[in-house]
Amino acid sequence: MFVWEGGQGWLNQHIFKILFKQPVEKYFVYYLLRHLKPVFIEIARNKQTTGLGHVTAQDLKRLVAIFPPEDILRAFNKLAEPIFLKVFSNISESRMLAAIRDALLPKLLSGEIRLKDAAKIAGAVV
Repeated sequence: MFVWEGGQGWLNQHIFKILFKQPVEKYFVYYLLRHLKPVFIEIARNKQTTGLGHVTAQDLKRLVAIFPPEDILRAFNKLAEPIFLKVFSNISESRMLAAIRDALLPKLLSGEIRLKDAAKIAGAVV
């Protein structure tokens, strides 16, 4: 379970798009689904016949969860939103740093560029 932010991509497994009745539900639903990850893993494991097991829309409809009223959701969001945004920012930054590493490392190892030159290039990119 994750929030996709990597641009266009290919998918070879099931995907569910979450639609909210109200925007205030976003962070609660995200953390609820993360909390339920072990349940999803077990559902998929029990269906594993050949290859990967899958969680279906029917499986999701059978799940029971308590959904708080809007005032509680707003209070939750005051705590959860900054955490969510920081994690999301860290994921984006990590991907960018990995791309820089992947671009520079082969050139450093081959001697095409030197460490001081790589630091200049990386500084310009970041």
